[in-house]
Amino acid sequence: IRSIFFFQAEDGIRDFCLSRGLGDVYKRQDMITSPILAELYELRQERVSPEELKANWFSSQSAMRVYEKYLKLDIDHNGLLRKAELSRYSWGLTEVFIDRIYEEYQTFEGEMDYKTFLDFVLAMENKKTPQSLQYFWRVLDVYGKGAIDTFIINMFFRQVVMKLEMKDKPGYNVEDVKDEIFDMAKPANGMAITFQDLLNCGVGDIIVSMLIDARAFYEYDQRESGNVIEDDYE
Repeated sequence: IRSIFFFQAEDGIRDFCLSRGLGDVYKRQDMITSPILAELYELRQERVSPEELKANWFSSQSAMRVYEKYLKLDIDHNGLLRKAELSRYSWGLTEVFIDRIYEEYQTFEGEMDYKTFLDFVLAMENKKTPQSLQYFWRVLDVYGKGAIDTFIINMFFRQVVMKLEMKDKPGYNVEDVKDEIFDMAKPANGMAITFQDLLNCGVGDIIVSMLIDARAFYEYDQRESGNVIEDDYE
């Protein structure tokens, strides 16, 4: 059910930047025709492989996978996640990204509950969708101006570089990557990237990953050679 709410939240909103939450709009017709319901219908088939079940958000296997991840992250066993605990979701996630998640999305005395964690996982695992891009846009649009400029890109990517240097992967230049991101986004005004630019360019998911996740950025940069960095938390 959480996944239905997440993926239908922004449907029908022409200006995504006007929305500040995941529950703004629910359209019955959109829910019926939504491709996410294909996963629900998939469970009615007689033969579904274990791999398909694990990847299907409506299956008990998938629910258990996410819940077990939550329990593993909850080191102090208080039923909520501190920033330091959520950062163990993947070693590549930067501190500034985690900070912004906790600034933008509901917490309880600075800690994240399971429902908010589900939205986080849905966004992380479905970056290509407009709803997930909207989730990350709230994080990236630090000053709420409806656009991200070179200052914000530098703010996020500096920490990606720091993470890679800690893994003995030096040599990345913030200015070079900033230029690459602008080339990928093809912003309409040329000076700043809007959410609409992120949607229109077709590679918004890659841009988001480059700015928030050192591991994802490195694997994208090394896509031709196939080099990867092992996740310390897996």
